Amino acid sequence: MENLTVDFSDLIAKFDITKLEYYAVYDPNTFTVIGVYPDHALEDKNNSILIDRELAESINEGRVRMSSCKFDTRSKKIEVKDESVIAVSNAALQRILEKRWCSVVDYDIMITYSKKNKSLTFRMHDDYFNGTKQNMWPYEISLKYVIASYNDPHVPHEIISFPLYELLDNKKKIFKKIELPDRFSIFSKNIFQYQMEIL
Repeated sequence: MENLTVDFSDLIAKFDITKLEYYAVYDPNTFTVIGVYPDHALEDKNNSILIDRELAESINEGRVRMSSCKFDTRSKKIEVKDESVIAVSNAALQRILEKRWCSVVDYDIMITYSKKNKSLTFRMHDDYFNGTKQNMWPYEISLKYVIASYNDPHVPHEIISFPLYELLDNKKKIFKKIELPDRFSIFSKNIFQYQMEIL
């Protein structure tokens, strides 16, 4: 019998994870989401809708409750109800990395600190305004940032907070007269992907 050999390295190289698509399956009577699947695992696409990868992973990882997601028949999108605030309160605190140290190119919010102007700018990615990404958090939730000594959230220099809708309505939020040391870190809840740059 002829031996078959499979070159797994070649298969892995050809597999492009960025092309993986996810579908949310919803109950046709209540429109509540009852499952999230990658496209290759879903045989019947009735009562399902294509969703972005970020929302799919947030549901699968438990950061967003599946029961709080519903299919909106008017917008033809999955809407997340206010119960997702629970996930925000339970989210872990993360240190936001500088852009030059980030291995992940994609981000949701870019934070830019200008030493010259002593300003801190929060800018939402353009994908949220051209339909590529969908916001899954309530507009009223508060985004809170602890600006602290380098790699130590227990020694804060500034604490900044503002509602999410200020970013979604205006694309960016600027804070002036923010004077920070040469080395500092910014910490926030792990509900968005962040990058930071210091100019």
